[in-house]
Amino acid sequence: MHSKDEFAREQLHSAKFVADQLSKYRLGNAINRKSVWTHADVSKYLGGTNHSDPINYWHNSSKNWFAGDYTINDFIWLVNQIKNKTLMLGVVKK
Repeated sequence: MHSKDEFAREQLHSAKFVADQLSKYRLGNAINRKSVWTHADVSKYLGGTNHSDPINYWHNSSKNWFAGDYTINDFIWLVNQIKNKTLMLGVVKK
């Protein structure tokens, strides 16, 4: 991604996809990473993947565009907010 808006939109779309899959397969919420695994988790517990995790990408992008860090726990929080329909988007204008 080439901007903070693109990065944020990418995370939102990815989290929506995961939330939809959790609902489709009736897996509940993504609590304690039981239902949402990183590529490293799959390699560790199941094997058969050589994909890299987005963790460094998330860290670098969030640091550059938001002066903070974005972790797998932040992603899981976003997934749960979307799945539970508690995510509020937009800015409140006074």
